[in-house]
Order: sequence, then structure tokens, then C-alpha cells
Amino acid sequence: MRSSSLRLALVVAALAATSGACRASSTPTPLVAAVKPVVTTTTTAVPVPTTVSPLDGVPPPTKLAFGALATVPKVTVYDAPGSSTITTVMTNPTIEGVQLAMFADDREGDWVHVRLPMRPNGAAGWIRASDVRLAEMTTRIVVDISDRRLRVLDDTQAIVFDTAVAVGKPSTPTTLGRFFVDIWLPNPGRPYGTFMLSIGGFSDVLKNFAGGRGQLALHGWADQSVMGKNVSNGCVRMRNQDIAQVAKLAPPGTPIEIVA
Repeated sequence: MRSSSLRLALVVAALAATSGACRASSTPTPLVAAVKPVVTTTTTAVPVPTTVSPLDGVPPPTKLAFGALATVPKVTVYDAPGSSTITTVMTNPTIEGVQLAMFADDREGDWVHVRLPMRPNGAAGWIRASDVRLAEMTTRIVVDISDRRLRVLDDTQAIVFDTAVAVGKPSTPTTLGRFFVDIWLPNPGRPYGTFMLSIGGFSDVLKNFAGGRGQLALHGWADQSVMGKNVSNGCVRMRNQDIAQVAKLAPPGTPIEIVA
């Protein structure tokens, strides 16, 4: 068995290549079952809006907001509750060596509807509730590309953190849409600063990046002069002290809206 220090080094190396991040340790809360089923029942991409009003007091566009943390080696995804049609199988741990985290936004009986950290953006499907532990999310992150700011809102829609960030340059723009934190990693190493929060979303331009899958992330950055500018390869760069603060508010499963 590898030592803990060696395992951490391997995880950091893998995440640096995939623009990823690590896992939550918070105690999950049971998901409320008495909800009306949503219409979406497939793993095809959910339409992603090009604009969202992030600060108008409207709750996140989901009936529920829960992190779904895998507890089994493989999570089988189906096209509908109770269906036998398998659309994909997610491995746990992930290719980065961390716990598989998804975002749950609905439940029907023993089935949970989840968004998946895979291409295409917006991929979703139904899984068995027994395959995951569920943790209620009480915050959400909104990244506004037009004013290059990141805000964290609580469950009353009040802004609890607000800061300038750097986003994608015109040739490699930051992808718009509704995503979630899928990996949570302190001290990812250069050049990613003091923290990295991997986003369950992918670049529309870079299908591969540094040997990885072109996955988006929020991460630290030493050069503070880039904040408020469009300069990145698609990730959201933050001051090291800022990403450390956001990490305290955003465990895996936290919803992220990237808007224009």
C-alpha cells in the first residue's frame, strides 16, 4: 500500500493535469423524498442558458440542492427511475483518485436525479439512492464573466463573499452554465496556489489540456495583477486568500453558476 504522502503527491499530479481539485468531510443530510419529479430523465446534455440573473433573489433553478457522494466502487446511471437502460457507469474513486461527487437535484422513491462530472456539459441521469451519501448544500457560487467577479450566496440568497477574479481570454473563454464542485483540494501546488475547487464542467474549446480533459476549476493564483481580467485558459483564477475563504463555504456538491 502506498504511503499517505505518496498518495497525496499522485493525486496532486493527476489533478494538475486535469484542472481538477479533493473531497468533502462534512456529514451528509438525508435527502427529502416528497418532491415532484422533474421532467429531465436522461443523461443527454441539459440545455445550458447563456444568461442567468445571479443576484435577483431567485433561488437556484433546482428543487433540491444536495451533494451526492459515491459509496460504492461503481455508480450505474440510468435514463429514468426504475429503468433497466444504462447510460453510463461512473467509477469511484475517480481517475484522480478521489471520491466521486455529483450534484443531486431531485428524487423519486429510491432513485436520485444527478448531474454528472463528465462531457457533454449538462450530462445527467438517475442513480440508486443507496449508491451515494447525500449532503445538503446551503451555499452556491456565482461567477459573473461580464464583471469578472465571484460571489458566494447563502440559502437566503444573501451574498456572503464577493471578490474580483480572472476568467478565460477570448480564445479560451470560461464555459457558461450550471455546474457544481466535484473535487476539493488544498495545496494543489504550482501554479494553482493554496486551493483548487474542480468544477463539474468542461471547456468548449479545449477538449484536452496539459494531458487532462479540459476541465474547469476555481484555483489560487500568485499574480494578483490578473484579477478583473480575461486572461486564463478557461479556469477562474483567484487570489490565494480568496480561494481559501471560498473553499470553507463550498464542499463537493456545491452548485456553481457561470453567467454572462
